[in-house]
Amino acid sequence: MKRIHVLLGVQSLVAILVSINRLGTWTLGYVLPNEFLRWVDFNNMLVLPLISVVASYLLKKALEYDSPQRESRPHIAWNLVFIVGLYLLAASYGDHEVTNYLHQRFCATDTTSVLSYSTMMSSVTGSSSQAS
Repeated sequence: MKRIHVLLGVQSLVAILVSINRLGTWTLGYVLPNEFLRWVDFNNMLVLPLISVVASYLLKKALEYDSPQRESRPHIAWNLVFIVGLYLLAASYGDHEVTNYLHQRFCATDTTSVLSYSTMMSSVTGSSSQAS
């Protein structure tokens, strides 16, 4: 039972670290001099999802009971589906972070871009649809 509590504590810690990472100003620096990737995005793409995925998988393994079925092909297939789902969740969250940052940096000031115009119009009108 202690192992389950530790793994749940790790997940809670990841949630707190995600909040600190997003709200803190110390992660707004750039990873490389070309200013493509910030530390906040790097942490959200690689570090925090990896910790969360490993903790989720170990928690799942801790909750499983001993059974000869655990070594069967369907059970192994479901384990792989679980891991792929966790990976896609982590990758989509990280990709979302970088896309938002790059859009704000390169597209928000371009008044000729449809992306910029729709963003500007939705903020002016308070809606998410374009004016016709």
